[in-house]
Amino acid sequence: MRKGILCLMIYFFTIVTTNAQVSITGPGGPALEANWGVDYFLTDIGNGIWTANNITLPGGQFKFRLNADWITNWGAISWPSGTATENGPNIPGIAGTYDVTFNQNTGEYNFTGYQAPSTIKLVGSAVINPEGITMKTTDGIIYFVEEVYLLNGSLQFNIDNNLFVGSTSFPNGVANDNVSIPIISGDYNVLINITTSEYSFFATDSCLLPKVKIVGTAVSTDEGIEMTTLDGENYSSKLSNFFTGNAQFNICGNLSGGIDFPSGTAVNSNLISIPVTAGNYVVTLNLSTSIYTFKFPVISITGSAVGGWGVDTDLTTTDGDNYFINNLTVTDGEVKFRQDNNWLINWGDPTSSNGNIVVTAGTYDITFTPSGTYVFGRGTAKGIWTFRDSVTKALVFTNNPALSSKGFNSANFKVFPNPTQNVWNFVSASERIESVKIVDVLGKNVITVSPKANTVSLDATSLTKGIYFAKIATAKATETIKLMKN
Repeated sequence: MRKGILCLMIYFFTIVTTNAQVSITGPGGPALEANWGVDYFLTDIGNGIWTANNITLPGGQFKFRLNADWITNWGAISWPSGTATENGPNIPGIAGTYDVTFNQNTGEYNFTGYQAPSTIKLVGSAVINPEGITMKTTDGIIYFVEEVYLLNGSLQFNIDNNLFVGSTSFPNGVANDNVSIPIISGDYNVLINITTSEYSFFATDSCLLPKVKIVGTAVSTDEGIEMTTLDGENYSSKLSNFFTGNAQFNICGNLSGGIDFPSGTAVNSNLISIPVTAGNYVVTLNLSTSIYTFKFPVISITGSAVGGWGVDTDLTTTDGDNYFINNLTVTDGEVKFRQDNNWLINWGDPTSSNGNIVVTAGTYDITFTPSGTYVFGRGTAKGIWTFRDSVTKALVFTNNPALSSKGFNSANFKVFPNPTQNVWNFVSASERIESVKIVDVLGKNVITVSPKANTVSLDATSLTKGIYFAKIATAKATETIKLMKN
């Protein structure tokens, strides 16, 4: 009798366990007529992992919950990825179509295919302009507006004219509720981090939020490179091109620099400059410790074709702009490139339905630039390169005649500067150059000249940033050279 009852209990427990369901609920969820208590159920792929593909979020708040009940639910303030906790805050979703993964055991979630909002505005009674104040961004993560006058009143952050978020906290807080922030009139710099929903209002006349720029001969713009911050202490720049030269930090009009590169401690002096080596860097500065770093971002490839989503294979770089990996074996599947092994910044195929790059099984030499240019190449000595078919959207392979090469003595030939921002100079020490044909990675001809001279300069300013190939012909032979446009 006892044995029968025990078996029945085990059977009942098995049914309850196997029937467990994790869902997304809330007005920002993917369910039809989405609202709190309306559930969109995810698919169980084992080991506590739940997924769904091509779900559409309308924008707004939502949570994960178990068995369509509030007894067990998870939330967090981070977007598009983070670690949710039981009974945590609502997740501030952004409108779009995504693939979602949720780990019931750890609370980790990730919405891939996220695109930064096109507009974020300050709206409400504290804003003089009834149409709101549009915020700016340099990285799609931190949005800011400077020296804006606000009235006594309230405001919210309006995301893509759809989602309104705020909180009851001022001057700092987390905008994860559809409430308004109480504002005290004054001039402010305003920032919000849309991945964490943290925001800050800084009085402009107190220099509580110092303006920091990177200036000097190593900087490629006369205006300097602006650094952004959310807390007035930790500053960072977007990925920027630097020349070989000197750099300093301009902090509220005061200069500081250091003697070490790529990292060191800055001191307040207009006589000390950081000796920078040319390259593309993300720069960080902590105002409290004065520690700075110039670093290349880590770029990796991840996806079902290379070991699984979230499994990263890092590419190699020497300049922070040209990344590569050779002889990488992939299976039929999909991939994306991403920065610093997380989903805050990632690149895929904007023409595909889910933003992923479809690849065909094989072994490839892969090149990538943060501008979004990528090439999957194999048999490169024979001029065989991948390209995306405009009809099937699949990566296919062809022997591109535009890249074939008979070869000549390249020791007598130079191309400089390479990479370039403006002009490529071609110089032949012996034979005259009959023609130069520039093609892009798809084999499309973009420039053709017939100089019939030993030197020729080609203007590249009209070309988009990325990889190109120059087919140079003399009377006796041809050579194909890889070019870079910054």
